Amino acid sequence: MVYKYSGPFQGTWGNFCCHFLAVVVATFSSCGGDPPPSLSAPFTLDSRLGKSPFEGGVVDLTVDSGLLLVESGWHTADSEAPSEFGLWASSEVAEIWLPSLEGKGTSLEVTASAPQFLPFEFKVSFKLNGTAIGDQVLTGSQEEFFLALPPALLIPGMNRLAVRSSHVESARTDNKGTDTRSLGVNLVRVRITDGQAGAGRLTRIVIPSDGVLEADTGQDGRVVVQDIHSLLEIGQAIVPGKLRLELEAEVGREVLVSCWGEVSNLTLQGTWRPANLVLIVCDTLRADIIAQVETPSLDALAAEGVLFPQAFSHAPMTLPSHTALFSSRYPHVSGVVNNGQEVPKDLPLLSDWMKRSGYETHAVASLGTLWLGRPGISLDRGFETFQHARGNDARGSESVPLMRKVLDELSPKGSPFFLFAHFADPHEPYRDSAPIESPGEIILDGEVIAEFNPRNGPHIDHNVVLPAGKHRIEVKCDSMKIEVRSVHAWNRGLWKGWLKKELIEGELMVPTNSLVAEFELTTEEAVQLQIWVADKTPRSEVPRRYKLEVARADKAIGELVAALKERDLWDRSLVIFTSDHGEALGEHGSYGHVQTLYDEQVHIPLMIKAPEELHWEGMRSRLASQTGELVRHIDLVPTALDMLGLGELPGQMGRSLLQDAARVLVTETHAPEAKHDKYACRDIQYKLIYTPELDKVEMYDVVKDPGELTDIFKEAGSKRAEWLTLLKDTAARWKEGGRIEVDESELDRLKAMGYL
Repeated sequence: MVYKYSGPFQGTWGNFCCHFLAVVVATFSSCGGDPPPSLSAPFTLDSRLGKSPFEGGVVDLTVDSGLLLVESGWHTADSEAPSEFGLWASSEVAEIWLPSLEGKGTSLEVTASAPQFLPFEFKVSFKLNGTAIGDQVLTGSQEEFFLALPPALLIPGMNRLAVRSSHVESARTDNKGTDTRSLGVNLVRVRITDGQAGAGRLTRIVIPSDGVLEADTGQDGRVVVQDIHSLLEIGQAIVPGKLRLELEAEVGREVLVSCWGEVSNLTLQGTWRPANLVLIVCDTLRADIIAQVETPSLDALAAEGVLFPQAFSHAPMTLPSHTALFSSRYPHVSGVVNNGQEVPKDLPLLSDWMKRSGYETHAVASLGTLWLGRPGISLDRGFETFQHARGNDARGSESVPLMRKVLDELSPKGSPFFLFAHFADPHEPYRDSAPIESPGEIILDGEVIAEFNPRNGPHIDHNVVLPAGKHRIEVKCDSMKIEVRSVHAWNRGLWKGWLKKELIEGELMVPTNSLVAEFELTTEEAVQLQIWVADKTPRSEVPRRYKLEVARADKAIGELVAALKERDLWDRSLVIFTSDHGEALGEHGSYGHVQTLYDEQVHIPLMIKAPEELHWEGMRSRLASQTGELVRHIDLVPTALDMLGLGELPGQMGRSLLQDAARVLVTETHAPEAKHDKYACRDIQYKLIYTPELDKVEMYDVVKDPGELTDIFKEAGSKRAEWLTLLKDTAARWKEGGRIEVDESELDRLKAMGYL
């Protein structure tokens, strides 16, 4: 099927404030009049500079702006309150960027300490721009000391300060047998004395062919461009007004760009081919399962790209989760909180935005919750083609051929494309191809027309011409109980449409050995029978079968990657791989998804592979610097658009991963699919879950208790008190104004897929 683009966005959005998250959705009306982002537009670098300016001459590792200046070799000592203690060197040598507006100063004032439990003194050596500037012996407690600076050693812009820790004694272990080779200095603050202050921001890029750096510099703005390795200055602008640096002679060079004072509209122009965007979503794939199954395709993708181990979705349901990903809005903001709902036509979506940006847009989806009976009312909006194999949960082996066909039919003009590649496996019913003693049978009017193995969850199609009168379909299996998920008779003759059927024996989705249905024709007609049947997976078998489906999904993903490489598209594509949500495999007494917000249902894998062209190097490095941070689905669209140099999606609530930002997850699940509405907040250390109907609050230390087994709300709830305020306020506003509408025609499909 081919769905056409439905036009510009319309509508108005109200303000939404997430208190401590400081997230605001600005009110806007029709953006259809705005010019679409141009493929020839330069990369906008303002967002990569970050929102928190640092102070010239000071590196304060207790605040976010100071953390932006960390280069390599550091870690936090306490994930609960890292800003209070600064950073620890995680190896013998660690580096920070030391900003200096004028390159002037007489000494460095350093605040640091050594591990307090060591039985010997700790020596710390400092080098500035490769030159040793002094040593300091630390005995454990925090100290302030000064290091004299040789004349002319500081340079304008960024300076590299290297910190090396060693032991005064030769012993390599303490008196408890602890190996101290990995222990380093705790650095809190560095300040240049007698230097010139000033606010600055920093980013790193690789210069493309014909590179030109431009900016508005106001009255006191300054931009300094330095080679990232030698720190030699490539260009500087101090003339008020406009900056234009011709950098065509520096192609392929990775540089630091520091901006001081009133600098805005920083852009990088150059010659490059627009990158494609390939978004791969593997349905129902929990984050931890990849380590338990052989997944060579995903392992290869992780090796080529950047793996984010702390990634999370906003709902343990397919449509709400995908809508949050595509719109960069929380489910309770978009209004899409259950499967089967229509996606609001005025909700800006990635697919529409990419189409308006000059991209070809194509999708191959594999699960029926991503499309509804009519085109343009779900996530198919904005795609030039939106295809799926027959059935509500196509296997990867059925979807990959459609994906290959999309790639083969791309425009010969070489326009960039956006491909949404969705895989339904792994998904209940978990399939297993193991044989059974006697196959199941489909019997039409007393004649066996098909056999099936219910363990494999087959979709069975049968075309036949039938005379007028009543007709009887029986689905039976004597060797085991089966669940008939759907039975449809489709009239392909003169009176096209579904034929009304009556269940004579058995019920859909209820274990049985036999189900019988009847339908009637008024004339001889061509009829297609469509039947979906599976066994009821024993609980003890669920983990094994789930892992089989994960392995099948990995094989299909590998085939898609191979298809991209065969067509010379892989190196020119930004590839994002993730899942919509996880799956409970017995944890907390639960199987499947939807019902809870524990990590097994919302912790998902995330990998991002940048294109191979030189100008992407800086962005790859930036992504790699964020791997220890919490990432949310709403951050993926801002990241993709930022990396591609396209405009922001109107009203987006996430933040690009090219920006340093403290991110807190808000995730939710809603009735009627869930038994109760639930809301949760999570960061790297804690999770808080609120169930408004039961007035129940749970809190877990997910570092010490990753299985979320010990509720610590009574003793630790005050550590995240603002979360509960936020969640109670959100639940109250949703109860007052939230609506959930699901078309009656979707109920059978949702039941067949196990959602109701």
